[in-house]
Amino acid sequence: MDEENRIHPANSQERSLFHIWQKNKNDTGINLAFAFRAENLDAARFQTAINKIIARHEGLRSFFFEKDGIVFKKVLPHLQIEIKKLQSDDLRKFIRPFNLEEAPLFRIASRGNILCLDFCHAITDGLSMALFFSELNEFYSGKEVFYSPSPAKIEDTCEVQKNTLFWTNQFKNPFTPLSLPYDKKIPQEHGGEGSSIVQGLGKRLTKKVQQICRKLSVTPFVFYFSAFIRFLAQISASSDVITTTNFSCRNSHNLRQIGLLASSAPIRFNIDKKTSAIDLIKSMNDYIRSCLAHQNLDPEKLLEEFSFSDLRDFSRTVFTYEHEKIADIRLDGKKCSFIPIPSRHSAADFTLCLFPFNDEGKILFIFRADLFSHFRAREMIRNYISVIKKICDEIEIKTKNRKI
Repeated sequence: MDEENRIHPANSQERSLFHIWQKNKNDTGINLAFAFRAENLDAARFQTAINKIIARHEGLRSFFFEKDGIVFKKVLPHLQIEIKKLQSDDLRKFIRPFNLEEAPLFRIASRGNILCLDFCHAITDGLSMALFFSELNEFYSGKEVFYSPSPAKIEDTCEVQKNTLFWTNQFKNPFTPLSLPYDKKIPQEHGGEGSSIVQGLGKRLTKKVQQICRKLSVTPFVFYFSAFIRFLAQISASSDVITTTNFSCRNSHNLRQIGLLASSAPIRFNIDKKTSAIDLIKSMNDYIRSCLAHQNLDPEKLLEEFSFSDLRDFSRTVFTYEHEKIADIRLDGKKCSFIPIPSRHSAADFTLCLFPFNDEGKILFIFRADLFSHFRAREMIRNYISVIKKICDEIEIKTKNRKI
């Protein structure tokens, strides 16, 4: 690393995003946008808090460039931003393309008591945003954060190769891509146009899921992902389910580091129609543990190892589960209302994002507008929620008055 100029090679995830951006520099598919409603917000204190976070984390002061075929990340010694004024009530218009070769790679704006934050995915991920909002609350409240963020660390090549082998072994046997309920013929080229729908799970159902997770000693991610797998099996009439999800790629060294460390990984899970809900969730829990043990991987290396004629075969659908702290933002101890921003871009055929609010979970369903109608999208959301309800009912019956 060049200590004087703070220049070092980009990690595998950053390289992958940089190459995606090079192919379409007007694409907003690599943006992570958030909005929330904050009552009695002190704009000056908020901006001061934001700039303190920027000063602490070099990832927020970074941009990228390519030289001799190698992607590098350069960290500015100092960077401050100003909160802009939103020009429209349509929050989607706030999301714009970034130039990855210029800093800052994020923007913040406000309109009344609405705050919007738009980040380039190349400098942050879901767990990073949970850390960002946690520190924001501390600094906004006048407190100080005392731990030292870990410096950037390039992945270990041997570990990446070992983990890549774990993922590719899942696809060594032939498979048939999922047959989804498309409304339209799949075009040869996809321009990225998409649409989205936000749907609440309901307070009662959210509470049921939380209770079952405690009873089975599993995380909400495992529960909701298990339901997603069963949902995909039903709508595709297939027991060999292939989808994509994200893993944080965090360890004790980089747990407090803001940056892009998370990786998207292809998941292949065989589900038997006769498998009970409890056995499904327990099997998924064991499987996810194995995935987490091999989560450090190079996306580009992974794609090189696959010999698929169409990469869409294993990335037609995506499931993401956002960290609880993203949906639970508090300033001065006052809870802010989180607002999922509708998307106008969809790289996958559809993506189901689950935001785990304490009182009521919410689904952000993003889909390709050239493949699905809004009616079909709403039908799939209803089907997924129906699967969640059936799993809850089945587990409640099985576990009533007995230990698991």
